[in-house]
Amino acid sequence: MAFVMARCPACKKLRPHNTAGVDRENDGREFQTMVCTICNTSSKVYTGKDGEDFQANYDHDDDTDLS
Repeated sequence: MAFVMARCPACKKLRPHNTAGVDRENDGREFQTMVCTICNTSSKVYTGKDGEDFQANYDHDDDTDLS
């Protein structure tokens, strides 16, 4: 499992996250599943066609545009 720094939707700060790498939804969208090492919140970070990332939060109904 890889380690990356990313903004946590629950902590609202840049935090270390564990990620297992890139995966793909059935509709072809690529994402990384990330878990905050501080609060254990799971989220998916999608890479958009224009290169901007979008984070979908599993644990809270708080989807966030990361751009």
